Amino acid sequence: MGKPNSSSKDVSGRVKVIKSFIGDFRKGTVVGDLDDFIVYVLEKDLVPMKPGKLMTVAMQTELVATSARVIAHGYGEYRDRCDPGEAPPCKRDWSNPNKTPSEFPRSPIGVHNLAPKSFFPWLAGDREKELAGEILFPEFIGCPSDSGGPITTLYKGEVIYIGVTPNGWGGKGCGSGGESFDKSKLGHTSPVHKHLDLIKKAEAFVAQQTVPIASTKKTTITCIKGKVTQKVTAIKPKCPSGYKKK
Repeated sequence: MGKPNSSSKDVSGRVKVIKSFIGDFRKGTVVGDLDDFIVYVLEKDLVPMKPGKLMTVAMQTELVATSARVIAHGYGEYRDRCDPGEAPPCKRDWSNPNKTPSEFPRSPIGVHNLAPKSFFPWLAGDREKELAGEILFPEFIGCPSDSGGPITTLYKGEVIYIGVTPNGWGGKGCGSGGESFDKSKLGHTSPVHKHLDLIKKAEAFVAQQTVPIASTKKTTITCIKGKVTQKVTAIKPKCPSGYKKK
């Protein structure tokens, strides 16, 4: 695991995954990936964040009935990669910073809502059976490189976690394919409440560790270059190039 835009060649910010708990992932015959969910136990926190509330079955029923607004978060492309008048699929423009992956978490532009099955009159037969346990969206929300990011919503004034950036077909996907949204397009994700067993297993695994998972406590060192001093605060602080630890 790593920070946004990090690569396997860049060890800065990299955090080791010490255990994975994978859901009952399977390939659907007509709708793509199903029960797509995984829990990673990391050796230390990747980023500081407060614990969040998870969506329950009762919450889901209420949220779908009211077509609740949801947001997909991620580190993918800033916006639709298509230029005005250009039809998807559209190419990335690496010289345009608005079309490259973000260094900060962001949410796709636009309002997205949960949808009941009745929203999709064509949803029947094998597709309906395969999507019976999934949450549905009338739009394929998220951009390339957003995979794994969370979907959240406001419930009674609190932010709750619904699931991960959805699978789906036919949507624009920030200009990566497809055409305009309509009722033949669909996004879907596996709700978090179906995977509480994975979370419990992960929590039990962490509790059983005889050697604590690496500390995330930050320390400060003083670095010097000639008459210039600089303090560096990090979990494993290092002096900048040209500086020596005082």
